[in-house]
Amino acid sequence: MISVQDDRQAVEFGAVTGFRDGFYRCLSARADALFVLCDAVSCGERPVTSLVELSLSPVFRRGHGALYDALAAGEIDAAGVWDVLVDGLPAAADEGPLLFTADVTVCPRPDAECSADRGHCHTSCRCDGDRKTIPGWNYAWLAGIQWGRSSWVSPVDAVRMDPDDDLVAVTAAQIRELATRLRAAGRTGGAGRLPPMMVMDSGYPATAMTDAVSDVDVQLLIRLDRDDRVFHRPPPPRVPGRTGRPPKYGARFECASPTSWHTPDATLTVDTDRYGRVEVHAWSGLSPKIQARGWFADRSELPVVTARSCTSAWNTCPTDAPRTRTCGCGGPPPRASHWIWTCCGGSTYGGSTSSISSVLPSRPWAGPRRKPAHPPSRTGGPG
Repeated sequence: MISVQDDRQAVEFGAVTGFRDGFYRCLSARADALFVLCDAVSCGERPVTSLVELSLSPVFRRGHGALYDALAAGEIDAAGVWDVLVDGLPAAADEGPLLFTADVTVCPRPDAECSADRGHCHTSCRCDGDRKTIPGWNYAWLAGIQWGRSSWVSPVDAVRMDPDDDLVAVTAAQIRELATRLRAAGRTGGAGRLPPMMVMDSGYPATAMTDAVSDVDVQLLIRLDRDDRVFHRPPPPRVPGRTGRPPKYGARFECASPTSWHTPDATLTVDTDRYGRVEVHAWSGLSPKIQARGWFADRSELPVVTARSCTSAWNTCPTDAPRTRTCGCGGPPPRASHWIWTCCGGSTYGGSTSSISSVLPSRPWAGPRRKPAHPPSRTGGPG
């Protein structure tokens, strides 16, 4: 007798087998050695610090010379790997949108003086007293995430950035490519399907990302970095007979001044077992004043970037214990409220609940240079 649990395990095993078969077909040269090398990386019990150690892994059933030969002469179909990763994404829960996150990971290389394209990468905790950067590489990631409490992610892309690369442009190009492949795979774009949602932290400028991806049918949700941001309501209707240039912005909406808030367009109150009572208030049609700098530095006419801003507040925090990093330097106290920027791209750009779009750079740009995920073999030291 075959139980329901056996059927579920068979389906999961089939999905893993299909993923491995698809990935193997993307290895066009030194396929066997590259395949078992990936197994050695994924089956390790700790972060990889040495290639030689990988050759000693039980799943790497070849000599250490084959490892270096695979890295030197192996070939990988990057576009095919993209498709395999997209096909392996889990289905959205309850007909909701597919969730993705964008983030930047630092690969420290402080002692590798001969490694190319190193830059000063920001680190949240260097802990040497006076510096918050470290020489190394920044990697821009896109990964699928799940609804609910889960730390499992499904990486779909990683790009090593040059020191002079623009984070907004690199991320927008990644999002455009992901949206194209999702549509080709039939994972989005159909009737009744919500566009995928991109979740980002405050390190991404909300207005610049909204403008950069304004023509892709995806959603954007970004946590704002400050609680004192100022937005503006839509301008009032033009008075008949009045001359002069019409206003671009309406009344001020100050996040730090509740007296400037008008009645929310939507509210939600939820009692949670971890954060207590969570209250969410949403206002649509708010726009910040754009300055001619950064992403908009080369614009002759500054756009009006409109989105929905939400504030959420909770009464209690996950724990009453002080937040302390492993280095012992502590951290900021948990914030009682957060301001969230959401917008819609594609055909709904400019006034929806939450979304994102594609790359519209202010200057000609051919896209980020794709670099191998492994660092160059020539290094100047153990770093």
